[in-house]
Amino acid sequence: MKFLINTSLLFALFVTNPISTFAVEHTPPTSTSSPERLDWYASRLRVPLQDVQEYGLWRISLYGQKAQSLAPTVKEMLTNSDIKDNFKGKFVREGAARCLARIARPKEGGEYLFKLMRNTANPTIVDACAKGVAVCGKEGIEVAISGLSHQDPRGRVSAIRALTCAAQEGFDTSAATGQIQEISGSDPDAEARKEAFQYSEKVVHGGIRPVADMESPQSVATMLQSTDDEVILAGIRRLAAMGPKASPVLDEIKGKLGHKNWIIGYYAGIAIVDVMGAKKAALYLNEVYTNTSSSVALLSRASWALVFCGDEGARLLAQGLTSLRRDVRLQSLDGLRGIVTKEGVDTSFAESKINELRSKRDKGAKRLADRYFTYKMYGTSAPKTNPGEATMAERLKQVKSLFEQGLISEEDYDKKVKEIIDSL
Repeated sequence: MKFLINTSLLFALFVTNPISTFAVEHTPPTSTSSPERLDWYASRLRVPLQDVQEYGLWRISLYGQKAQSLAPTVKEMLTNSDIKDNFKGKFVREGAARCLARIARPKEGGEYLFKLMRNTANPTIVDACAKGVAVCGKEGIEVAISGLSHQDPRGRVSAIRALTCAAQEGFDTSAATGQIQEISGSDPDAEARKEAFQYSEKVVHGGIRPVADMESPQSVATMLQSTDDEVILAGIRRLAAMGPKASPVLDEIKGKLGHKNWIIGYYAGIAIVDVMGAKKAALYLNEVYTNTSSSVALLSRASWALVFCGDEGARLLAQGLTSLRRDVRLQSLDGLRGIVTKEGVDTSFAESKINELRSKRDKGAKRLADRYFTYKMYGTSAPKTNPGEATMAERLKQVKSLFEQGLISEEDYDKKVKEIIDSL
């Protein structure tokens, strides 16, 4: 108890005194296209959860060049050494590269990404930049084609990889095919020959065809019939960006919700919500979510998609907490964490039930409930770009709140506060 009394003084110093450097309270606006909403999504890039960061990058990318002022922040995320080069880190870096390609001018974005791609030894950044160059479209393809004659073998390898990605994005890369085939047969660099061979296997012989009209949802939807997951994913993303305009191909999008590749299923959920609108999508997704015959994979995709349905999604996820199916209860817990951190929806009405689940002998439920309470603070405040005192204050405030609600023991409280103080 001695430590508790001492830390309460520190808490008073860091939290109760209004200091201008503390994180500003940020109530998420309701309009999905307003400048204020863009500010909200920009704040998601500073939340220490990689799925939230990637989602923020995706939403920012939809603003196009209206979000150009965020380019320095996005570039930093692409090259940030603190991002681990694991699967989740790859997800964030690729999101940053794609976002930069959409918010910067296409030629400038393509040139920056290609230069970074051939000058880095980090394979995760290389792959991310290749996809970013591809998203730049015609301008990105021109930059990549010019790189085919680069004297440095890494330049040629980078160019071919970017062109492979461009083909998977639905663009016509046939102007480069002849030169790539020459590299495949006679280039002195083994890595360049290997990359050229893979291009031929995927694009020339693999049946990847350019999309006839990138503005037509029916034309883009042909990508969903591909056997190449990257092509399907590119098509889903493009249809999601079209919003209601993609309504004629909604059934094709729905058919990908349960895809074995979870990223395709994840973006299919986003597309369903953006095409149908939040209210209608919530009703459809809830049917999938409450269907007892739904597979675990389909269940998880539906719960992820409900995260993007605003207040109605929160209400339906909260209902899932009372389901007889354990997997539904767990998905609902994770979904409520997602909806408060990604979209800032108020989920406090569900917290009594969350507490009830965490008190039962279910380690999975307890872990997810703890995760919810740990990160819910990011649903109402925008973390500072430069952490420090503000981050410490909010962490102390969060721990004190958990203790006062009886959600953690005195022993856990002392331990967590000591960790925060020691980190300073």
